[in-house]
Amino acid sequence: MLLALEYEAIFQLAKKAGYQNNEQVLKNTKIWETHYRANNHRYQTINNAELMILPNDSTKYNYSFQLTAKQQFRLDYFDTYLSSLAEKYSIKINQSKFNILKLNKTDMVVMKTHFAHRLVMPLTEPLDGLPQWRRIMHSLFKKSGLT
Repeated sequence: MLLALEYEAIFQLAKKAGYQNNEQVLKNTKIWETHYRANNHRYQTINNAELMILPNDSTKYNYSFQLTAKQQFRLDYFDTYLSSLAEKYSIKINQSKFNILKLNKTDMVVMKTHFAHRLVMPLTEPLDGLPQWRRIMHSLFKKSGLT
């Protein structure tokens, strides 16, 4: 509750200062909005798919670490789900745009120093453990001459 009050106070101060029209604020708002909408969609999708009760203590060995049956179910489900979306929509990689794309190291987290434990940007969704999706992406990159 205290954090909600802090957010509201910061929001009111920013609004008074006119930050709602600031280009960088609008850009960051869009990034976070997209992140939260994607997370919401993912959680709703997986919760609807988990109609069967999976035993919590069951494990399956995967990629050198232990996964519960529920975690493995989620990975398998999203591997199939993303693969079906790739088949439904035509995915093309713009090679000229890709070649000028500057990617930063993504296996690190940048935190705000003035707000403890708050991220500067949303984390990139890891797509490990999705073999069907990996094959589709590899094929797309190969077709685009990027591998």
